[in-house]
Amino acid sequence: MDKNGQDAVLQKAQALAESISLLEEVQLFQNAEKKIADHQVVQNIIREIKQKQQELVNAKYLKKSQYVKKLEDELDTLNQQLHSIPLVEQYQQAQAETNFFLQDLLRIIKENISLTVPIEKD
Repeated sequence: MDKNGQDAVLQKAQALAESISLLEEVQLFQNAEKKIADHQVVQNIIREIKQKQQELVNAKYLKKSQYVKKLEDELDTLNQQLHSIPLVEQYQQAQAETNFFLQDLLRIIKENISLTVPIEKD
């Protein structure tokens, strides 16, 4: 493919990306993502989960089984708290729908390309 052909494909890809960004599912995901980033309670729980996960890795490395159990219980509680927030549920649903759409899109592109160009299987 010559340079002009590549440029044309890249322009179409840019137009496709812009069209995708305007889809309701993608906009819902982006809005939910912004709300999650701005939600202090959610961010505090996420920070605490990350901290506990790091402590858990260290406790497992040091073979502190009682502390590991305590941290696992605390992580379960934090995850339950996080997932009980309706905004988090909305975010996860929007993320799943967006991911499904994008995976489907990539599958279609890959299938159409493979009709003319051999592609290695995953």
